Amino acid sequence: MIRDTAVTQILKQMGQRQGDTTARADTIAELYNAQNRLERGQLQPWFLIELYTDAAFVTAADSDTVAVPSTFLREVDDQMGGDVGSLWYFYQEKWNIVYKEEYSIAFRKWGNATADKPKRYCLVDEEIMLFPAADDVYELRLLAAFQQTSLDGTYGDGATNVENTWLRYAPDLLIGEAGRILAGGYYRDADAKAHFELMTASSSKRVYDETIARIEAGMLRALGV
Repeated sequence: MIRDTAVTQILKQMGQRQGDTTARADTIAELYNAQNRLERGQLQPWFLIELYTDAAFVTAADSDTVAVPSTFLREVDDQMGGDVGSLWYFYQEKWNIVYKEEYSIAFRKWGNATADKPKRYCLVDEEIMLFPAADDVYELRLLAAFQQTSLDGTYGDGATNVENTWLRYAPDLLIGEAGRILAGGYYRDADAKAHFELMTASSSKRVYDETIARIEAGMLRALGV
């Protein structure tokens, strides 16, 4: 489903005029806000998980920091309840895991060590801290949840009227979350608000169940093997 179709569906379900330019703009704004709220929720849906690689995502020789990707949300391990880590570096024709560690512990063990192959890492603000510092340039990959394509834009604009992963895999959840805010905050329509809240609750449970099932089956972790 593309964004403008979602806009039309929301307005139709609220009994609002589908050709109202202000209503369309408000709906797009709330779809954008809803996506941001959902992506920063306690459990990221399975379709936000990516194995990130990029030519610029590498270590620097004698450096202990690497910037996280700009769209990074959360490591997969955070929602799997594990402490293994989600970071690998490429060396001797294979991917080697860098285990996650608390900063204080990692610094005590390797903070002043000679640069070498990374053994531990932790996240500090928007940086990956490596312990010890990398002794060379290594390709990295990170299994994590990432922000998806933004739905912000103008109704009818072909460049922003897209189908992102939310509208592909969970349109009912995104529509429900945006619709409940529009119904309650913009139109003061209690019946419509209740309708969208029911949609949100039902779709949220479905996405949650799908994500937990994939985690328990090891499907997310398998991506990083």
